[in-house]
Amino acid sequence: MRSSLMLALSFAALSLAHSLAAQTQQSGVLRLPWKQWQVHVGDNPQCAQIDPAGCALQPLAFNTSSGRANQWQRIEITLPAELQSAPQLGLLIQGDYPVYEVFIDGQPIGGSGNLAARQGPQYSSAVFSFLTSLARHGHLVVAIHSLGVLKAIRMNGFQPAITPLDRIESLRDHDTLNYLSSSRPHYLCYTAMFGAGLVFLLLFSVNTRLHEYFWLGARLCTLPMFRVGELAAVVDLSIPAWLALPIYSICNATGALFSIQFIFSFLGRPFPKTFRTLQFLNGLFVVWLLLLLR
Repeated sequence: MRSSLMLALSFAALSLAHSLAAQTQQSGVLRLPWKQWQVHVGDNPQCAQIDPAGCALQPLAFNTSSGRANQWQRIEITLPAELQSAPQLGLLIQGDYPVYEVFIDGQPIGGSGNLAARQGPQYSSAVFSFLTSLARHGHLVVAIHSLGVLKAIRMNGFQPAITPLDRIESLRDHDTLNYLSSSRPHYLCYTAMFGAGLVFLLLFSVNTRLHEYFWLGARLCTLPMFRVGELAAVVDLSIPAWLALPIYSICNATGALFSIQFIFSFLGRPFPKTFRTLQFLNGLFVVWLLLLLR
């Protein structure tokens, strides 16, 4: 009883310490929630300027702007006094498309990926530095020119932020750790699923007549690949966006093939022509994706 009480108190203390640490790290941080941004669909460089003449802006909604070939995202902010006193600030961009360039009051300060080649990393989080003197009386305009380059899974919930430059990396680490901590059961379940898939593949290697073990093992091993693409958008795994999307699509296409094979192998029934046709179409789709990778 006493040990259980001590364990509960320990967990409570850890939770309190984590909460206090989070609050401490958030001081001196200006968050820029995506819902406060505006978007211009199309390529109009005027959107980066302080006066966006001719730039038709509307509230940013990812469900309407997702996949657009070219768009400008813009927000006007006023820096709090504690940030205005810092000589140099850091801008953390996260949760955006992997190919973009960033402007402060019309001046370019960097970007992610290559706009000309339309290629970028699966991991699109980036840090940009700029002088506080760019802000006019503490007021500035942040604009992002982004290409709707799709990646396997786009992670929502991550917000851009501004903080003193010497704290910007710790802020990015803080957001990443918060996400991983809240998603821990999610990733543990898929890791266990992958382990179960390996067990079924090992059982099949012992008795190759049990084909249902192979198909079930293959299906269980491909399912966690979706989560790898998701994790690569949060943690830098050096996976380019052009590779992440085909991997995601191939695993998605082969999933139906493996599931159908498992069901009919388990039941010991012949395959209907309808399902064979579906498998054939899935196979053609996989071949087409492989040819695109060349």
